[in-house]
Amino acid sequence: MLVTNNNLGFRRVADVLEGQPDLRVLVTGDSHTEGVVPMAAHFTEVAEAALRKDHEDLSIEVLNGGVGGYSLFNYLGVIEKFRHLKPDVVVVSIYGGNDYAEIRRPYRFFH
Repeated sequence: MLVTNNNLGFRRVADVLEGQPDLRVLVTGDSHTEGVVPMAAHFTEVAEAALRKDHEDLSIEVLNGGVGGYSLFNYLGVIEKFRHLKPDVVVVSIYGGNDYAEIRRPYRFFH
């Protein structure tokens, strides 16, 4: 399967829109968000297509910032790194199977 990243490294075919769209959604998460499915089947691509269908008069983009192996501290880092894009909505896709367990060690280190 071909992995496609855009001009800012998001798992997405289209480059990030220049200027501010009417709706920009930033999604962060781990491998479940990054995905191992064809691009058109990513939940971020499906969400963008559905939003565009329901709001044809708006410019909309959903950015997939998921990276395999990321956990809660990394999700915050993605939000901070891309805050200059001024997302209207931030979605954090948490996988309960390991995300909470993986933050115990950094939590103990920092506290």
